[in-house]
Amino acid sequence: MIRKISTSITLISISIIVVTILCFGLGCKIPQFDIHKKWTTLEANNDSEFSIEKVSSAYVMVNLGIPEQFICYGDSVKVISESGAIKYIFKTKNEDILIDKNNNRLIEQATTFAKWKVVVDSAFVIDLQNFNKKRVEVVERIVSETYKAYKKRLNIEIEYSVTNAKEFILADSICTVNYLASQTKYVEFLKTLQPVIQLDNKYGGRNTSTVLYSNNKGTLFTILSSDFITSNNLEDYMRSLDKLWPKWNYRDYEYLAKFKNGNFSISDKSRVTGNELDVDWWHSRIGFDQNYVNYYAIKLKDSVLNFKVFDNTHITYLEKNLSSFQQLNVPKSDKDTLAFVYGKNLYRAYLKDNVIKAK
Repeated sequence: MIRKISTSITLISISIIVVTILCFGLGCKIPQFDIHKKWTTLEANNDSEFSIEKVSSAYVMVNLGIPEQFICYGDSVKVISESGAIKYIFKTKNEDILIDKNNNRLIEQATTFAKWKVVVDSAFVIDLQNFNKKRVEVVERIVSETYKAYKKRLNIEIEYSVTNAKEFILADSICTVNYLASQTKYVEFLKTLQPVIQLDNKYGGRNTSTVLYSNNKGTLFTILSSDFITSNNLEDYMRSLDKLWPKWNYRDYEYLAKFKNGNFSISDKSRVTGNELDVDWWHSRIGFDQNYVNYYAIKLKDSVLNFKVFDNTHITYLEKNLSSFQQLNVPKSDKDTLAFVYGKNLYRAYLKDNVIKAK
């Protein structure tokens, strides 16, 4: 009987050792204790001096420059000032936002969609100096003759084939130069325009497109949509614009801000709080991913708040992940508010004594 018990214990011990070795071989790590249990979190702030206010969801952030202020766009549009205050809020009637950076203004609503085309006749614009809102006419300026129509009028036939590729490129280049010469005034007009960038809200603002254009006088233009452009010749107009102004539909990602995070720092090394088994049959992978608790600090001017974030994104080196904090302003004193975006949410951190100032 004793021998059977001893054999069972041995088999169990061997099984435990094998399973343990297998788990560690698959990336499992020994969980660690949270060494700063009293530190606050962003979601449940219990600090006696600092307030951390979770304002709303926020996806698109654009630095508007003059004056220095940011746009946060999620469930609504918010303008954040240099001091971290929310200066203006409005709801949008569609899921995208248009930025006229050339004239430092937003366009709240500019398009209505009808089948395949975009019909634009006017827009509501919001001046970001005084937040006045007014309706502005959208002027339609369409090229008078497409590249295809130009070649047809002059009986120019240029057909591409594999055997005459070089000849086609040369002939098309010469024809393009002549076409540009025939549209000199329109090309000069195009050079006066700056794109009004449309930032989507569905995909976190990372897709941009150009819907309208503006000049330095603030006039809005459309150079493509028109009642006489049908689905049959829309491509002809697009190809013509490619010849006249190659950047007419350029996706400008520079409108998305490059964020600072100088008021954030790492206050202690991240610690493993647990393991999760990840089975990915598609990529033939079985292994353990870790959950972490990360320790950070927020600094206004002199005042500092230590806090922690429980992160389940399974990033191995979270110590280098300060870029997750998208800082929208730099506090000039402890009376200012630090506005930032983390995890697609807008937060504002300020001293509780300055609650009136923070509002």
